[in-house]
Amino acid sequence: METMLSAVLEQPVDPARPTAFPPRALDLVRPVVRGKFLYEGDEKLFVRGVTYGAFAPNSDGDQFPERDQTSRDFALMQTAGINTILTYTVPPMWMLDLAMEHRIRVLPTVPWMEYVCFLESRQ
Repeated sequence: METMLSAVLEQPVDPARPTAFPPRALDLVRPVVRGKFLYEGDEKLFVRGVTYGAFAPNSDGDQFPERDQTSRDFALMQTAGINTILTYTVPPMWMLDLAMEHRIRVLPTVPWMEYVCFLESRQ
């Protein structure tokens, strides 16, 4: 099944663009740093974010709500002015597609607590 994000990623990349992400109808522009601010194009980007998760696995085994619930959540977030979410687990592609549709940026984190033993090592 082709997802919106996978279709975007398969488009040819214009090396003259400052971002490697191809243009698309939703016109999400990669933010850039100018001085102490983030900009999206010529406008300042104010990150208005929340955490999203952790959740019990859904029927597909993803650690997020079902797609319809996630879509409703994102619509409510968009209405409230939220433009960024941080997740505690890696989101599935369908969730990234929904986030893009609602103009919500995703900051995924990778659970790594089982790997912190390297802090105890002297190597």
